Amino acid sequence: MPEVEEDYSDFIGHLANASSIASLFAGFTLTVLFILITRFPDPSPILIQSVLFLLSFLFDLFTFLVSWLGNLDIRYIKDLPPYTKGMKACGFLESFGISAFGIVMVLVFIFFKLDGLALISLMTWSVFMIMSYFFTYKPTFEKRRMKSS
Repeated sequence: MPEVEEDYSDFIGHLANASSIASLFAGFTLTVLFILITRFPDPSPILIQSVLFLLSFLFDLFTFLVSWLGNLDIRYIKDLPPYTKGMKACGFLESFGISAFGIVMVLVFIFFKLDGLALISLMTWSVFMIMSYFFTYKPTFEKRRMKSS
């Protein structure tokens, strides 16, 4: 009896679509945050800071989803290409680029003298970076390591 291979191409297409949607929402959230923070003459009232924190949290969530959904499909690819130095460098730069946006958010809050919000945003960003490591990068590296050995 012949073996039936599982076809994950539809699921991988869905992951790509979901990653694109999360990327769109992350960009929209970042834009709204920057517009709001520049429109208020004094962004220090607690209600305004609460809205800015919510937007910062959503941005961190969406960037986490972009990295997670973008790397989740590797687990379903049967024949991975060799993991060359160029691919390692590209993966590192991609991870660094996505991660750096969280620091930009913290720096914007510091620029507008919202130090408490910057500290809370930094802690939130750190939690999402730890989650990214355990849910995204570590499983991806393990899959690559299993493939290369």
